[in-house]
Amino acid sequence: MVNRCICSNITFSEVKKIADKENFQTVDELRINEVCCRNCELCRPYVEEMLKTGETSFSPQDLSNREYVGRDKI
Repeated sequence: MVNRCICSNITFSEVKKIADKENFQTVDELRINEVCCRNCELCRPYVEEMLKTGETSFSPQDLSNREYVGRDKI
């Protein structure tokens, strides 16, 4: 299961608590405030989905149709 930002060593549950508390609504707000998605950004599609749905744990296949992997568009 995918449940964390590896680079920032923080779970999506922790990210969600911070996002809710600080009223962050975008990945960029989390990144700028150094919460997550600061380096490789492989977690970015999962964090986007977390912000949209509130889910904090994903199977890698859940978002396999997303168009971003890290910072590069495929």
